[in-house]
Amino acid sequence: MSRRRKIADDSGGERILLSKLDPRQVAIDVCQKVIDHRLHQELQFLEEVGIRPLPRAEVLAATSNPGRTAQWLTLAARRGLPIGDWTHTGIVADGMTTIFDLLYTSPGNPNGGGRILDMPDDVNPSDAIGVVLLACKCRIAVDQRHDVTPRELAAVSGCAIRTVQRDIAEGHLRPKKGTRPQRIPWREALRWLIKRDVPGFRVGDDFESPLRRSVGGLRRSTEAS
Repeated sequence: MSRRRKIADDSGGERILLSKLDPRQVAIDVCQKVIDHRLHQELQFLEEVGIRPLPRAEVLAATSNPGRTAQWLTLAARRGLPIGDWTHTGIVADGMTTIFDLLYTSPGNPNGGGRILDMPDDVNPSDAIGVVLLACKCRIAVDQRHDVTPRELAAVSGCAIRTVQRDIAEGHLRPKKGTRPQRIPWREALRWLIKRDVPGFRVGDDFESPLRRSVGGLRRSTEAS
């Protein structure tokens, strides 16, 4: 079990706090999940078609270092880039794809990985890597000037989904009209993240364009309001 802090949210479920995750423990958990997934799904499939499955000890050796990928994804989710030699969001996206391929796809269904990010907005991720993936997705979306969902904002900011929904209801966060599920424009999401002082969106943080250009002006406008 991952060493992580979980608290009850407004709906009675449990919420995993991104800021409390130990990247090394997330890496250990992901490696174990990879082993379990491979043994119970893909390796079973290989047996059915007459191919000898790998011994348990060789499963991780046959993958692309999921532990390091999970650890660095956790760091990127928590504070943004750069993380070591991860200097742009394309590398983060590649890391997410690696985890999708290892954990969230089934034999014969290579497109299954997207389902982990397509859950309803009122559902909390059930494990640490789920929170990490959502937070990374939010950072990439804002960096590339794409809309985000309340659930993604909750993951990256470490608050409950209902906190985001309350700010929407009170007019502190303005979603696009008529979108279901609700979508938050990237600039509006960035303004909200700056106000909450989320790491990676603070003045002086070392992150890449277009956020570097955007944060200064947005910070000045939020401080003046």
